[in-house]
Amino acid sequence: MVTRKIWVRRPHASATTITITEDDLVDDVRDMILRKYANSLGRTFDSPDLAIRIQSRDQDKERILGPEELMARTIDNVYPGGQTVDEALIIDIPRRAPKASPRVHLPPGTTTCYITEDGRPSEAGEGYFPPVATIPSPLPPQSAPVAPNGAAPHSMAVVGAGQISSIPSPGGSRTRLHRERSERPRLVRTLTSSPTAVAAHNPGAQKASSTLGSHGAQNIAPRLPHSRTHSSSSDRASGLPTVKPTLPKSPGADNTPTRAATPPPRPSSPRISGARARKSKKSSEYLSSPNVWNGSVPPINVLIVEDNPINLKLLEAFVKRLKVRWSTAMNGRDAVKKWRAGGFHLVLMDIQLPVMNGLDATREIRRLESVNSIGVFSSTPDNGADDDDDEVKEQDRLQNLTLFKSPVIIVALTASSLQSDRHEALAAGGAPAARAADLALPQAARSGAPFARSFSSTQYREKMSRARQQMYTWLKSRDGQEFAAGGKGPRYLGPFRDQPFPQNPLFRSQPVLDDPTRDLIWQKVMERGESLKSISAEMGVDVRRVAAVVRLKEVEKQWVQDGKKLAVPYAKAVMSMLPTTSYREGEKNEPHEPINEVHVHRLTMQQLFVPVAESRQFTREDAAKAFHERMLSADARSPHPQLIRMERDILAGMSPAESEQKFKARVQDEEEALARKLATEQAKEEEMTSRVKTDRYEFRFKEIVVDDVGRDGRSRKGTGWRYGAPLEDRKRGVVKIPTSVP
Repeated sequence: MVTRKIWVRRPHASATTITITEDDLVDDVRDMILRKYANSLGRTFDSPDLAIRIQSRDQDKERILGPEELMARTIDNVYPGGQTVDEALIIDIPRRAPKASPRVHLPPGTTTCYITEDGRPSEAGEGYFPPVATIPSPLPPQSAPVAPNGAAPHSMAVVGAGQISSIPSPGGSRTRLHRERSERPRLVRTLTSSPTAVAAHNPGAQKASSTLGSHGAQNIAPRLPHSRTHSSSSDRASGLPTVKPTLPKSPGADNTPTRAATPPPRPSSPRISGARARKSKKSSEYLSSPNVWNGSVPPINVLIVEDNPINLKLLEAFVKRLKVRWSTAMNGRDAVKKWRAGGFHLVLMDIQLPVMNGLDATREIRRLESVNSIGVFSSTPDNGADDDDDEVKEQDRLQNLTLFKSPVIIVALTASSLQSDRHEALAAGGAPAARAADLALPQAARSGAPFARSFSSTQYREKMSRARQQMYTWLKSRDGQEFAAGGKGPRYLGPFRDQPFPQNPLFRSQPVLDDPTRDLIWQKVMERGESLKSISAEMGVDVRRVAAVVRLKEVEKQWVQDGKKLAVPYAKAVMSMLPTTSYREGEKNEPHEPINEVHVHRLTMQQLFVPVAESRQFTREDAAKAFHERMLSADARSPHPQLIRMERDILAGMSPAESEQKFKARVQDEEEALARKLATEQAKEEEMTSRVKTDRYEFRFKEIVVDDVGRDGRSRKGTGWRYGAPLEDRKRGVVKIPTSVP
């Protein structure tokens, strides 16, 4: 497998190379990056957390690569000729929110508590800090004066009072890599109450309680040092003598207690409580209940933007079940146009749309909301509203702003589950991407009634009319069953579901030829060489239908040879919905089409009679010669005179078998005579044509005689007609084509 090297780097860092193959995706490259940056990134992040940015050479276009893209092909397209070290791919890592302090802030009026270092979570732990149990402090209370407004004391107060407030832990600002090193001893963090006082740990005084000030503020007590299970720090401080700090007195009465120093409030870390877990379980049970959609839904107006008709019908059925108003659009441009009319609360936007895709339509809607200061996008004061209206362009101004109370909720719909679609939808201003099937199908599965319906491109009706219900009730009765099992004629009513046209469920097709009959027709024409007219007369099938069957069978066989496996199953599926007529050789079969339904030329519909004198016999043949061929009788103008002659022979007393045999013989003789005539004409044409072949062309010369040219050079067989001789009203003089030789 061919390998290659590409340049990658972290922001504001030096570049390095990694080895990839031609088939590696961006997702595979992220795994290689974690192996390359095993210490700085591999211990902290997973490969899906990384984002790889690529920047074009003109430094004006930059985008994030999707996990499904081929890395080698992408680099070749962006950097033709090869990637340089200055064009290294940039590795982005997600930003983490600052973590809250592990200190537990007790409300006023409670006893002073301290937190043991044994219960403190590890510095290398992930996530938020868990709840830390508190026990009463065994140390004497210590207090310091604070400002009246509750703020942190000034630095001069430390000099006068001899006490300082709590100092934030220095370990919280260290890097993660430094905290996770196991070979370094951990620092002991204690709270110093005074520069001259050292707190000591007394194991026998754990049951002592501290006193509170007059205002009920909590006192700050030093923590116990780390245990040896967490740190290698020494416990020699426990042997030091206890020094009682000197407390400053208030300038007022001696019996007035001092106010304890309170550190500035810090945000408490989020904790997972049992009530929240129970609430989540209850919410999941509520979502899984079958009656979740049976409750009342606010009277909202939904805009459905979908170009797939099947998905559109699913979404319409979904919102119709909720009994809310909705409108539909087939592309992004129509969606923006309908949204400008106002009144919509929710937009279900498909990402892949014609004319304007869903992301562009979402950006346009958000831009118009921002320009027209709708809802949260309005950030200007009231006195500047007139100036903003003047700056808005006329094409961007919405007509009725009273219908736009707040920005519309846009939910992106997509058939894929890629994370890039979610990011693009959020960047465009919509909600996270969801699949249309996730919206409609789960609620249909949870509902009690079946959601499956027969496919139809027309909108269905939920309730059946009374007359239609009575008709189906009668069809299920005894009389209806006898009617359905009646004769061989077409049954336009019945319980059958053979509907070749979904838009017209009452349509019943006329009978068609079944597969064995069609195969027999193809064999007679292609293998036996029988005439189309003879097959039409023998099987009682229109000659046009015979020709169509032969063509369709040829196309079907060609499809099978080309590897189109669904050609035959599709034809059989269509044939299963239609009534059929069968023909079996050697048996008595009913004709598929009677003789009066055989195709007749359109000119036979005209019946004209020309009056003549009684003294002269004037027939229709004479009238046809004098006026037009349409004057002939229907028998003379029929394209199937052999069929008429065969029927006349049968009426005259000839047996049908003998008449059919003579008919086949006459038709065969006519076709052979026609073939000989065409061959003779072609041979005569070749005899009169001389051919001269050169390297590049072939010249054909044909002898011209007076009979072929015509007297005026405008005969259909002459060169004047062929080469465009002018008509009488356009020419100036006599045609210069010679008609005789002196």
